[in-house]
Amino acid sequence: MAAYGFNCIRYPWYDATLPANLKVADQIVEAAKAVGMKVILDHHGDEAPSKDNAYLPFPCNGLPFDTGPGTNGTDGSGPTGCVTKGEKGTVSRAKYVADWVTVAQHYAGNATVIGFDLTNEPHLNPSWYSANPGGATWGTGAATDLQAIYREVGNAIQKVNPGPLIIAEGILNWTDTLLDGKANTLTGYPDLTLAGTKPVVLSIANKLVYSIHDYPYTISAVTPDSGNAKVAAMNGGWGYLVSNHIAPVWIGEMGASLDGVGPDSKGGAHLSDEQKWADMMVAYVNGEDGASGGPTFAGCETGIGTDWWAWGNLAGESPDGTLDDTGKPRAQQKAITRKLQFVKAKGC
Repeated sequence: MAAYGFNCIRYPWYDATLPANLKVADQIVEAAKAVGMKVILDHHGDEAPSKDNAYLPFPCNGLPFDTGPGTNGTDGSGPTGCVTKGEKGTVSRAKYVADWVTVAQHYAGNATVIGFDLTNEPHLNPSWYSANPGGATWGTGAATDLQAIYREVGNAIQKVNPGPLIIAEGILNWTDTLLDGKANTLTGYPDLTLAGTKPVVLSIANKLVYSIHDYPYTISAVTPDSGNAKVAAMNGGWGYLVSNHIAPVWIGEMGASLDGVGPDSKGGAHLSDEQKWADMMVAYVNGEDGASGGPTFAGCETGIGTDWWAWGNLAGESPDGTLDDTGKPRAQQKAITRKLQFVKAKGC
C-alpha cells in the first residue's frame, strides 16, 4: 500500500465481532507502523456480517445501533435482516458508546491510530419507514438526533483517548428536501447542510472532521454525478464547510473500477460516466473548481483528503479493487489515485 502511494488505511469493526476485529486490527496497526502509514478505525455496522445481511453497512433505521429509542428493535443491518428475516436487534445506544470506548482505550497512546470514524453511512430513507420507522435526524433533540449521538460518543472517546480525530459522517438523504429545508438535487447523497449552524461540539476542540462518501452513478445510483449541477450540490451539501473554513471534511469512501467491465447498480459498465465522475472529483478535492464555488487552496494549504475503496483484488464487485489478477495496480485506478495523494508543498 505504501509503495502504491497511500499513507492511511480505513479499517472496519462491528459490535457483534469486536474482539475478533481488534485482533486483526492490531496486526494491521503494527504493519502500518512499520512502513510509516496511519490507521483510521470505522464502526461499519452493529450486527455481525452474514450471507443473509447483504446490506450490512447500511443500517435499516439509519442509526449506528438497532434497539432502544429511535429504533424498532429489529436487526439494523439491512433490508434482508430487518424486513424479510426479522432478526431482533442486540446493539443499544449504550452498547454502541461502550464499544467505542473499548476501542479507544485499546489504542490509547498509539500514534499510528489517528482517527475514529463514528459510524458508516447513517441515513434518512422514507421507503423503509413502514417496517423500520425513523431515520437519522440532525439537531432535533429526538432519539434519532445524530448530532447528539456523535457528541455523546465523541466525548466518551476523548475521555479515554484524547489524541485521534473524531470523524462524523453526513446523513445519506433519500428525501426530496435537505436537512436545511432546501430542495435536494442529489437524492441519496450525504447531507451536512446543518453542520455549519448546528455543529458537533466536543470537549476537546479542533479534533472534529466531517465525512462524506462519493461514488459514481454506476455504484451509488445518485445522479447527476458530474457536471455543474453536481458541483453546485456538493458546494451546498458539504463543500461550504471547507470553503468557509468552518471544519475539515474527509471523503471516507470513494472509488470506481474504471475498466469498463464488471457489475454495477444499473446493469452496465458505464465507463464514460465513471471517468467523468473521477475527473470531476480530482478537480474538486484539489481546489480546481473555485470558479464554480468550490473550495480553493493556496500556499501551504492542502486539498481535501480522500480514501479509495477498496484495496486488493475484488473481482466481481463494483468497484473491483486496486489490484489486478497478478497483484499489480490497476492502471486505470492508479491514474486517478495518484492525483489524490498528499504532496507537501515546497517550503511548507
